[in-house]
Amino acid sequence: MGVRPRAGVVALLLGIAIPMSSCIAVSTAGVTTSTDSASEIVSRLGRESFLQYCAACHGIDARGGGPAGASLKIAPPDLTAIAARNSGKFSDVDVANRIDGRSMPPAHGSHDMPVWGERFSAQLGGGDVGEEAVRGQVLVLLEYLRSIQH
Repeated sequence: MGVRPRAGVVALLLGIAIPMSSCIAVSTAGVTTSTDSASEIVSRLGRESFLQYCAACHGIDARGGGPAGASLKIAPPDLTAIAARNSGKFSDVDVANRIDGRSMPPAHGSHDMPVWGERFSAQLGGGDVGEEAVRGQVLVLLEYLRSIQH
């Protein structure tokens, strides 16, 4: 059972997201990111979300060695090497789609990973508010993951 995000946090995330520069498509339409000081704040929030939602499988260092990861059919990947595995590029769209999970074809990965888009949306009752929660959570996780690339 996850902690419900406070409405003020969602509003803050959306307020930060609006002025940033590059859009993410698909289920995260309208979410934007940049490398300015606002993204540093978002990245810190992303680390908190990462520790809450992702570290059990991916490890607190995001290298795939979390305690729950050993029980999965496919080992969780090293999330600090996303860009390295993609010719040095960190694709907002690809990473956002993997986090969200609702539009990922089965052939693109294991279904051991939760469909976070559904879970984040359900935390605030679905609908428009739930979708805002998805965009906010994906935004902070994207910024955090971008910040830890090596």
